[in-house]
Amino acid sequence: MSSIKELEREFQALNDPSTDPETQHAFAQRLLGSDESEVVGFHYELLRHRDNELFRGIIRDAFSQRGAVGEKFLLQKLEQEKNPEMLADVVLILGLMQSSAAREYSLRMLRSPHEEIRHVATFVLGWVGTLDDLGKLEQRLLEDPAPTVRSDAATAHYQVFYRIPECKDQAVQSLLRGLEQERDEDVLASILITLQDILNKRFGMREDIDEGEITGDVGKAKEKALKFLKRKS
Repeated sequence: MSSIKELEREFQALNDPSTDPETQHAFAQRLLGSDESEVVGFHYELLRHRDNELFRGIIRDAFSQRGAVGEKFLLQKLEQEKNPEMLADVVLILGLMQSSAAREYSLRMLRSPHEEIRHVATFVLGWVGTLDDLGKLEQRLLEDPAPTVRSDAATAHYQVFYRIPECKDQAVQSLLRGLEQERDEDVLASILITLQDILNKRFGMREDIDEGEITGDVGKAKEKALKFLKRKS
């Protein structure tokens, strides 16, 4: 394993949008060659560099492969880290690790005053939450001031349903309440696409997962969904 100074120089050389992602991936994998505290700490500190989001994502995803050593390190950081964006990264990585602590900290951080932390905590709760957590997701869907978090809460309902199919009726009713009160078109689109996926029924919305885009006439789709759900209830 190279020294920290050598790793720092290599990182600086690779931290450029023109760098081949395969080379960046290879660097991230080399970081995993050591579980020494100095290397793990260096790996973590690289996440503070936010000028190249693609490379930072590669570094972050590699950290999720650190297993028990990495999990222990991150749990300590949750009690020490003050930077909201770094705290959001810690919760995200714990979620990627499927850490047993990810649910507890996601629930705790849903109350954060920082939108980025609530954003990550909401979709991670979709990955790891239980049936009992749907009420917390509904609260974000109905009450969060940030449209991004409300959209996260909508799609997180599907993530819980995917793992726990018996929550279908509860999830649909929660999304219906969101559909009835929401005014933001992007959030409505997320609610509608989630309802389509859970109910396996088309209301007129389409999602391009590769592009991260939802298209369709939101007004008509909402009217169609409300008509269907009211008739069903």
